[in-house]
Amino acid sequence: MSNAIGFIETKGLVSAVEAATVMLKYSDVKLIGFKKIGLALITVIISGEEQNVKDALDIASEAAGCLGEVYAVNIIKDIPNEILEIIKNNNTSI
Repeated sequence: MSNAIGFIETKGLVSAVEAATVMLKYSDVKLIGFKKIGLALITVIISGEEQNVKDALDIASEAAGCLGEVYAVNIIKDIPNEILEIIKNNNTSI
């Protein structure tokens, strides 16, 4: 089993919420949270098994792109639990 963390950065809250919604509905991933970046950019952070995270980011990119702009999508594979805990603990809500 491989831990992975996924990020999708969108412009605007509506597209970020849409991305999170479809990821949680259609993929076996956990929502870590939302991070407000500035200039209306919001990053949605998820975690799970590598393939599930990849699938979630694919559907989220398409869904969020229909409502707004998607600026970045990234997955980090085999993330150590220590880093995952830091990201979880330093996450801010929107």
